Amino acid sequence: MKFKVIKKYESQYKKPIVVTCGTKIEIGLEDEQWKGWFFCKTHDNRGWIPKQVIDFKSDTEGLIIKDYTAKELDAKKGDLIEKIVELNEWIWGVNQSTLDKGWIPLDVLQKCIEDK
Repeated sequence: MKFKVIKKYESQYKKPIVVTCGTKIEIGLEDEQWKGWFFCKTHDNRGWIPKQVIDFKSDTEGLIIKDYTAKELDAKKGDLIEKIVELNEWIWGVNQSTLDKGWIPLDVLQKCIEDK
């Protein structure tokens, strides 16, 4: 499924958190705007992680159950994004102009009507 960028988006984090399966994390607060995203810390970084990749051991501790990167996708108005995964109002996709991959919020995108 493809989406058209209707509002320019630039990454908010220049050093995104990257975690692998089995990584222990400290779980912080859930984002108020983007439900299902938790601010987490590892021994060397911090950032937003979706609940779908966390095994919650308690309210403040968890384990990562799937490799994950918080890399965001820069995109200009008019770019086309090919969706790979959708989680909690964000998609992991490929910018068809640059071939870069990353997360981008759905609120800057418009679903394209695909030809049959």
